[in-house]
Amino acid sequence: MTFIYDVVAGRRSGTTVTGLVHCRDTDNYGYPRSPEFGLKIIVGAWREFSRVGTASATEAELKELYELVLRRAEFARRAAEIIVSFDLDEGEEGRRRFPGFTIEVSDPRYLDHFPEDQSRYFQMT
Repeated sequence: MTFIYDVVAGRRSGTTVTGLVHCRDTDNYGYPRSPEFGLKIIVGAWREFSRVGTASATEAELKELYELVLRRAEFARRAAEIIVSFDLDEGEEGRRRFPGFTIEVSDPRYLDHFPEDQSRYFQMT
């Protein structure tokens, strides 16, 4: 599997999580600013963090979302329901090497697998 993004997920607080993301291939991929990208970060973190702290009902939903990533229309619809806001800060003129992100979700259970007291690194496609 080829990883495209390096992500450092920061601390979560309520319905918000912050972090940094780095694209390994900006010529072909770049930094999407869509709610779908925010949801991909959440789902990618869930897969990487071994589902620690996630309630079984939420885990089942995140597993379903992971399987929907390739069904773009359905994944986009679900992202619109879950992601309240997704902000990506690339700095002046888009030159920040590790843009910061802030994701706000409609329900804090979608962030249960993010640690409250530490940052974690993971990779995603």
